[in-house]
Amino acid sequence: MGLLRDICRKLAPGPANEAGFRPDFERSRANEAPPCTLGNGEFFESESQLRANVAEVLAKHPAWVARNRDYVEQRCRDGLPVYDQVWAPLDGNFDWCGQRDQNDILYECRPHRFAFAPKLALASVYGQGELEILQGVLAGWIEAVDNNEDCAAYFSSLVVAQRLVALSWTLHFLQASPEPEARRRQVTTLLNRIIAEDCRYLEQVTGTAYPNNHLLLEYFAGWYASLLFPTFFQGAEAFRRRCREGLDQQIVRQICADGSGFEQASHYSEMATEAVVAYSLLAARNGLRLAPEISERLRAAIDFQAAAIAGPGASLHLGNATEDPLFPLDPGDSWMGAGWQLLARELLGEPVTVTGEATGLERAFWLLGGYEFETQSVDAPEPLPHLRHWPDAGLTLFRHGPAGGQLVFRSGPGHSPYVPGHMHFDWLGIYLTDATRAWIPDAGTYTYRAKPAASGIWKQYFVGAAAHNGIVLHGEENLPTQRGDFPASLPECRVATHKPVAGARVAAISATIEGSSPYAGIERGVISIPGAGWLVWQDIPETASGKLPGAPLQFAPDIECGNGAASVRRPDGDSDHLDILVSDNMQRLTTQKGSTAPVAGWVSPAYGRKTPAPRMQWRLAPGLSAMLLAFRDQGQPAQALKCVSGEGFLHFVVDRGPHELHLYLGRDGNTMADDMLESEARLIMLEKRGGSLHRLLQVGAGQSEFHDGDLAFTLDPGKETAGLSAKDSRCRATRINAQEVEVFVNA
Repeated sequence: MGLLRDICRKLAPGPANEAGFRPDFERSRANEAPPCTLGNGEFFESESQLRANVAEVLAKHPAWVARNRDYVEQRCRDGLPVYDQVWAPLDGNFDWCGQRDQNDILYECRPHRFAFAPKLALASVYGQGELEILQGVLAGWIEAVDNNEDCAAYFSSLVVAQRLVALSWTLHFLQASPEPEARRRQVTTLLNRIIAEDCRYLEQVTGTAYPNNHLLLEYFAGWYASLLFPTFFQGAEAFRRRCREGLDQQIVRQICADGSGFEQASHYSEMATEAVVAYSLLAARNGLRLAPEISERLRAAIDFQAAAIAGPGASLHLGNATEDPLFPLDPGDSWMGAGWQLLARELLGEPVTVTGEATGLERAFWLLGGYEFETQSVDAPEPLPHLRHWPDAGLTLFRHGPAGGQLVFRSGPGHSPYVPGHMHFDWLGIYLTDATRAWIPDAGTYTYRAKPAASGIWKQYFVGAAAHNGIVLHGEENLPTQRGDFPASLPECRVATHKPVAGARVAAISATIEGSSPYAGIERGVISIPGAGWLVWQDIPETASGKLPGAPLQFAPDIECGNGAASVRRPDGDSDHLDILVSDNMQRLTTQKGSTAPVAGWVSPAYGRKTPAPRMQWRLAPGLSAMLLAFRDQGQPAQALKCVSGEGFLHFVVDRGPHELHLYLGRDGNTMADDMLESEARLIMLEKRGGSLHRLLQVGAGQSEFHDGDLAFTLDPGKETAGLSAKDSRCRATRINAQEVEVFVNA
């Protein structure tokens, strides 16, 4: 039989992987010794810790147990979800190597990642059976891959890395299974045979992957596997040392100083951060010390995931995504969500309140080897900062209150030397959420495939400007030409993000597109005004006017908006409104939803799925224009919005009936001067009531002079007394911080 198999292998076509790897389960190193669970390296938790944590989950988190049961039952009874499709039920007869979608290899790859395996093991641990099904699935996979080397089992090192991580946890969980020893031993034998061949594959290919997340995760998987399964390698120690050196290099290269990822896509930055978290935890358990630069990148990456991507509020998802996590330890099989807040608490000491049922906490629970859900005994946490800025990511977050809405301004990539292949053209775009849900989301991914023509249309749409919330020029994209499914060269333009104005009461950011493309010279910015909303402005050069510049807003699918409405709403609450006020030089166009000619008004909530969702667009005239976005709970809608472009500064007037807001934004260090004020500050907000000044807020050093009728005063935040000088006692100045002063005027 072995001779016949060898002859067939020599005659068979090459395998579906670039390395030409052929698994040999009969001669696997796993067959040379009795089955083991994990090797010499210490795992995330010991067997005794595992049993204690299982007992805690059963006692305190029945919802976790129920979700896992539902997950397993659905896949074993109704079929395995593969992105937007549902394939056959998981059992020993599952068709592993069928060509399910000739246009997208990711569909063929996804089952081979084995994200379901830890959950099948946990079902056994929780006393729900399913170990026999897991045994049949593993045996069926080995037979299918052994007889058909063209299947996607070894398509890439990323598939192997994800499978190896999933199966290592499956082995770990089986230690706490109440199933008979004979059954557990049979399943362990099968797991070891697969893991051993995956290790042999990694030993051959590590260091050859494309130098993006594939290479980082290839080095991580090699280090991880050689630490935990050294007997499956010919020279585990030398290989592990080489992988660690490569992993350290890629962490510094691919995780930016601000914690974001160089791919400019949050799914891939999350996967890389998962790997570095695991690297740190396992290194600590095995007595290894990380280099200071690696520790710094880890802290920044966790903070970025916890604050920018995961919340608080609805999660922000940017760029390409396939919803395939590195550590599939919760039934979500997607984003870690609130788990990042937990990791920030446990690893960075952030004072975060942890509740037991938030999305993603289960994954963080197992990575940390368990934790207490109760809030740690800390003083009242500091208020969340109004503005957070991540320069490498090109992201600025404006938050209104700890439980309120937040707006993210995505300025775009700076002058990085890398081609961000998973990036979308959402430059100068905005994203808006309330405490729990997205109102203006990222459009999503839908597909990576640029061919055939039918897929290419959707690929281009979901990547391009029209699906996002920035500025769009008719018929023009700023993304480079495609070579296959991903960009082949650097974009023709870059973004210069200007220094943010980080005031405690009011804050601002802006950015300008640079380069040789038609988008060059377009500037956009945001001024965040707690209690009044977010003012989004754009300055369009004359050179772009012939391309019909527009400002689209892509809303979530459950948003209702009419063509003539000044607000949009969710149908589940009359008070759940978002008011939109635009300046006179923004012309409203027709709202589109689910249009195919042209393609417009779609979001992709997950890979392979697209859903109609309303999309508004305004036509922009050259020059300065603006829109004000405000949730209804911030007061009655404003009535008018005016824009004035001064010499070196911008002036916006928000008419709120009896009250009027004046916003002055300085640019390029110029002095702002008009009939009311002259100032060297960067940002000033004036509030008038009944035509008279009620409040002035200045952010930024420099002297200011205000004059309106018989009222006049000077202000200098650099001086100890704020430098207030007035004709009478109506003015009272309060220093907020070193460069921020607030002045109230009594009526």
